[in-house]
Amino acid sequence: MVFWTARILADYDRYVMTEDGRLFLLLYFIAIGMGIFFMLYLAVKNHGRRILAKISRQRFCPECYAHIGKEKEFCPKCGRELKK
Repeated sequence: MVFWTARILADYDRYVMTEDGRLFLLLYFIAIGMGIFFMLYLAVKNHGRRILAKISRQRFCPECYAHIGKEKEFCPKCGRELKK
């Protein structure tokens, strides 16, 4: 990914000269931005569940961080056996 971005930026002048090249640059950088946004979203989503499980008084599964009722012995989402 880094190699192709560096190669495209090295030929930036050639791409900017044509309408197809400008469209390619636009779509390429939109795709990279969407990929970065998606990776950050996944990281925050999973990390947020862990933080919520640590600070909350409610019970959460240590495997998938799903909300669990007080009397449950198994996680309803992933099926992990829970310790009391």
